[in-house]
Amino acid sequence: MLDFEVKAHDLAGRIGRLRTKHGTIETPTVLPVVNPNRITIHPNDMGADAIITNAYILWKHHYDEAVSRGIHDLLGCSKPIMTDSGAYQLMEYGDIDVANEEIIDFEKRMGVDIGVILDTPCKSQERAEVESCFKKTMQVLRESPRHFDESTAFAAPIQGSVFPDLVRKCSIEASGLNYGVHALGSVVPLLVNYEYDKVVDAIAMARQNMPWSRPLHLFGAGHPMIFSFSVALGVDLFDSAAYALYAKDNRYMTQTSTLKLGEMKYLPCPCPVCIGRNANDLLMDREKERLLAQHNLNVTFGEINTIKEAINDGSLWELIEQRANAHPYLMRAFRRIMRHRGLLGGQDPLTKKHVFITSKDSEKQPAVEMAKKRAKGAAGTKTPLPPYGNVPFALLDCYPFNQTISAAEQHPRERKSNDYAKIKAISEYWFGTNIFSEPCEIKHSRKTGRIRGIIKDGKTQASLDSSTYLILLHDAAYALHKKSKKGKHRVVVHREVAEFAREGKNVFAKFVVKCDPSIVPGQPVIVVDEKDNLLCAGEALMSAKEMLDFGSGVAVRPRWHV
Repeated sequence: MLDFEVKAHDLAGRIGRLRTKHGTIETPTVLPVVNPNRITIHPNDMGADAIITNAYILWKHHYDEAVSRGIHDLLGCSKPIMTDSGAYQLMEYGDIDVANEEIIDFEKRMGVDIGVILDTPCKSQERAEVESCFKKTMQVLRESPRHFDESTAFAAPIQGSVFPDLVRKCSIEASGLNYGVHALGSVVPLLVNYEYDKVVDAIAMARQNMPWSRPLHLFGAGHPMIFSFSVALGVDLFDSAAYALYAKDNRYMTQTSTLKLGEMKYLPCPCPVCIGRNANDLLMDREKERLLAQHNLNVTFGEINTIKEAINDGSLWELIEQRANAHPYLMRAFRRIMRHRGLLGGQDPLTKKHVFITSKDSEKQPAVEMAKKRAKGAAGTKTPLPPYGNVPFALLDCYPFNQTISAAEQHPRERKSNDYAKIKAISEYWFGTNIFSEPCEIKHSRKTGRIRGIIKDGKTQASLDSSTYLILLHDAAYALHKKSKKGKHRVVVHREVAEFAREGKNVFAKFVVKCDPSIVPGQPVIVVDEKDNLLCAGEALMSAKEMLDFGSGVAVRPRWHV
């Protein structure tokens, strides 16, 4: 029904591909809400990979036609379609005249790509009321899978609102059931009241208690100002009715705010709707609502593309730090994110292009904290290097010390050191132990003079990445295997694929039995069988949690084999 793969990582955010019956959705992305009774922009003209519509409205007003024609023909949409069950109407009005089993059957008969069961969201933050809604949701969460079939994937609504223990219980329960997506609900009242810090806590609790192989949807978060923070915590999908609702109310979206069109003079946006117009032109246009809705969509997808490029570039922390400075409530959300740095760091790639230090907050990003921890294990004469503390001179060419750009401090000049002492410190930094023994030959680049490789007895032990000094294992994998604690730096594969790994073939997540829980994307690892026999060494393409959660995809790309 659904197939999800991750193509790029940054913090807990990722660029992924979610394959459905009607096409592929590249995540993170927004599914615009299409009201079947009032279509402002045609679904195929939205620039979206997928849309979401309301199954309850279709049930009430278009039942026979939706079933006979199918949802895609009815809406004239060739792309994947997700349907909400009517739970929002249940939250707003207290009751709706349809049962969960009927909605599930209707969604299947319409041919939707992703359906949602009829859960019970909650407006209130009172424990008793939230618990009542939570219990009702848990009941349908458990009962619904018996009505599923292979034709339609379903999302598991995650309830609990501002109570992390309830969100955790709901997430864990859903993880053991046959759902393809998890969808965090009851956040709209929090978003309306700018309680972004509470939304951050709910997202973090949901994400860390569900499989990384399943996408996480954030219901009702349709304004771009919250997107980057949510993606950094692991949200993959959003839905938005705001683009149309705001247009109907003459409200103009920007990446970090909402403006009243009647109070504006200029249109601070380069999209096709805004170029060549001022605010009054748009206000007076007979197609104002459609044009303003299109502008709001342009801003929405513009922010999504900005986030994707930040993930691609490894600069998502910098983006959320920039966005946090646009509004006090966003800064509150950013500060709350810092409480969840363990979640972010557990998925964050080992190396990136650069690290910018622009404030005290920048010093709390996972790349900085992990480098501080690693540097403590390396020997050698040290020098003060803010924000990292005292760092061995021998490590100054390593990531992130050589890639850090700070407005406040100059990079100290490297002290000349013995080549062997340098590679020993670098090994201790990356692996916690020295995997090189003397005598050995240390090769340098003719152009830059930087260390490129280590050779012993005519065999390449390792090569060093030219920009990060990350050690890429060859025969030194034997030393790492011998010197490191059992389980450390290891990916253990099932015996039936051990021979393939020994031949240097890709290691797939499906066959990973266990692994070092600290593994992150980009990390050099050794691959062993279930008896700890060394098979190969290479680069982890997934985090440890992803290796264990995904049933497909390459977990390790070997560079060397026995």
